[in-house]
Amino acid sequence: MDILAILLSAAFLLVPIISAIALASSLLRHIPVSTPAHRKCEERVSNGLRTMDMKSYVVFDNLILRSSGNTAHTEIDHVVVSPYGIFCIETKSHKGAIYGYRQSKAWRQYLGGQEFGVVNPLRQNVKHIKALEQLLGYNLRAKIHSYAVFPNAEYVKVDGEYYGATIEQVVRNITMHKSRIYNLHECERILKSLAYASSKSDELRQTHVSEVKAYLLELAA
Repeated sequence: MDILAILLSAAFLLVPIISAIALASSLLRHIPVSTPAHRKCEERVSNGLRTMDMKSYVVFDNLILRSSGNTAHTEIDHVVVSPYGIFCIETKSHKGAIYGYRQSKAWRQYLGGQEFGVVNPLRQNVKHIKALEQLLGYNLRAKIHSYAVFPNAEYVKVDGEYYGATIEQVVRNITMHKSRIYNLHECERILKSLAYASSKSDELRQTHVSEVKAYLLELAA
């Protein structure tokens, strides 16, 4: 084998390694620390969710629950509880154009002529939903619905199609569920469990951030 062939072969073998390092480095820029811009974005989403009839929809923000995933805890941006179901919402503050696939680990953000990695919010929500299922257990009578919100994005495409990632669209999607699943007593038990978890979330927040930083640094090593 000549030198050119060896170099080409080596370069081919290194592509997945280099791509993994680049992706990990890109994701490190998105460690979920609470920046003013992101807090403002989450506040917008929270306020948008609270435009629904508060007699039928109760909103919890920034819940930190025990997790069986890559970290011991996970943070859920918003949970909506109603007689018509439970809804888990992940908020992203990224701007520009967002492209991704439901099953991929990372999506891509195109902004100012540059490309960045974005953690797939729908995959994140799989972990979030598992944490909610673990907390709520037998109280659940139906699957938990998953939504992602990108209030600042120009547009979002998932699996090649436009994804309704505005807060207005998510509110419409939630209120389209009309079949009553939970009665008053069942809602009360769910709300009590989430209210208790919410009361403990501030204590666990720094622990969760440290866990995520350690995990992403391990990926980049």
